[in-house]
Amino acid sequence: MAILIVNIALIVLATAYRNQIRDHLLRHWMEKDFRTCCRITGEKHPESLMAKRWGNIRKSLPLILLASFFRDPIKAEAIFILLLVYRYESPYLKLKTSTRKLKSQIRYQFPIYLRQIQVLLQNNTVVTAIERSLVYAPSLFQEEVSHLAAQLRERPQDLDPYLDFLSFYELPEIARAMKLLYRYNTVGQADSYHQLNRMIQSTSKWLRDERISRRQSSLLAYQWWGMVPLLGVTLLFLTVMMNILMTMFGKGVSG
Repeated sequence: MAILIVNIALIVLATAYRNQIRDHLLRHWMEKDFRTCCRITGEKHPESLMAKRWGNIRKSLPLILLASFFRDPIKAEAIFILLLVYRYESPYLKLKTSTRKLKSQIRYQFPIYLRQIQVLLQNNTVVTAIERSLVYAPSLFQEEVSHLAAQLRERPQDLDPYLDFLSFYELPEIARAMKLLYRYNTVGQADSYHQLNRMIQSTSKWLRDERISRRQSSLLAYQWWGMVPLLGVTLLFLTVMMNILMTMFGKGVSG
């Protein structure tokens, strides 16, 4: 009965102070990388998503009333609380998973796009090469390339547009490549060939490393699938051995 009273009080308080609790969650309980994950995945309103997470908890909160009807209400209460915590964290976990996938795609697609930039640089300036590369840019960051081209038309000698490009992914390889593009745009003709060679070498190494990483990930997945039949055979063997032992001990007791 005590648990039931506490749960009812908890539900009443959560309903009465729902706006204050929501604001507190927004100010103090938002994960450090939540906004970054939202930016990468295209979620434009992180505050609304946080409020929705709290709304899901509030709607599910009456479930804890069932805990008092179980044989062990304390354990049931703990299980229901864990379920509520999981429901609250579930959107964030999905965001993290999507962010990891998109980062993996960026790591693979950006070096290929950079190769196209290098080809265009042979006959164009950096600004013109970026503008013409828009048709070759992957859909994943085509909008960002368009924004970069617009910024460079207004401020062709400014470093900030280069550094801001895809900066929310927080990938040092992209920042390094954009700095090389900036140097190529600002150095004299004598040093431009050297900067282009550095860029080509950096891109080649990056692309090679990403291909190796992807191949290793694929092989690891196949290795785990290859373990499934072995685990099945092992379990079957253990089951048969247990049956044999049970039969032998059963006969010994009967004798």
